[in-house]
Amino acid sequence: MRALYAIILPSLALGVTLNLAMAWMCAAWVEPSRGTTSLSIVPRSDGRFDATTCRASFGHKRVSRATLSSIGGYPDSGQILELEWDITGHEYSETRAGWPLPALACRNYSEVEIRDSGGATNLSKTGLVHIEHGIELKPWPVGGAVASWRALPCRPLWSGVIVNSLLLAVISSVCLFIPTTLRRRLRRRRGQCQHCGYPIGASPVCSECGAPICVQTGEPA
Repeated sequence: MRALYAIILPSLALGVTLNLAMAWMCAAWVEPSRGTTSLSIVPRSDGRFDATTCRASFGHKRVSRATLSSIGGYPDSGQILELEWDITGHEYSETRAGWPLPALACRNYSEVEIRDSGGATNLSKTGLVHIEHGIELKPWPVGGAVASWRALPCRPLWSGVIVNSLLLAVISSVCLFIPTTLRRRLRRRRGQCQHCGYPIGASPVCSECGAPICVQTGEPA
């Protein structure tokens, strides 16, 4: 049982550390605008529209949400040509970072961009950067485009924190701890020092590396 705890606890700690490091690396280095873009517009009962733009790359998702007072488009194809803000102060752009699930998030209430996948229709809001639950970084070098803000998110998304940490803990234990444990057990069965593999004799310590010898006791009948 003690040996099991010696594997599980370090693996969990390493899984949490890798999870946070992965989320910050994706937020800092993976530009969401280079991935896929989708636009969703849902009518409201008061005649306005809730619009959501989602840009997603590996481990980094940028979600922008706002309320529109009106939309315009071709009557035949339905292609959206014009959007009009209904600025309420609640519109925001949110970074969600982590792999395989988003684990950390932060919001920006000053730089918001609503656009379709082709970029033909877009609506933007700019102002003094106000990032909530994040550490501001230098913006993405995208040549004058809005909503190019970048930050290290600090607000936990608990489903992603738990799932990612457990997954990375399993991966790290398989890669680091389990091979070492199996190698030591195999050496003990062969009558070798579990640390260096040198054949053991009658001495209580290994004559090669000086490590104490763990004597394997027989199982009770």
